[in-house]
Amino acid sequence: MTATRYRGFDIQAWPYRLHESTRWAIDLEILRDGRKQAIEVSESFQTLQEARARSVALGRKIIDGTLRGRSLRDRSPGWPALAYSGAILLGLVVLGLGAFILVQ
Repeated sequence: MTATRYRGFDIQAWPYRLHESTRWAIDLEILRDGRKQAIEVSESFQTLQEARARSVALGRKIIDGTLRGRSLRDRSPGWPALAYSGAILLGLVVLGLGAFILVQ
């Protein structure tokens, strides 16, 4: 395994030799705050050293957002999801209070 830390992210890569070939490929993951994202890497490399070096470079470019067509998914719920959850919770509280008042 090849691992490095970059801008608060952990880049982990597992180089492996392609079946019946002299070429190498990598499985790449980027981790942060207990979340991980697997990155599909379709290219292959001539040597193990090239695969390791390229995995770190790819991870850094993905984190920086400079690799066309590749980015980290934002898995946080974001404001729209939080607002929607809050509206549902508020509605349930209002319904509960209304039922309580009717029973009284």
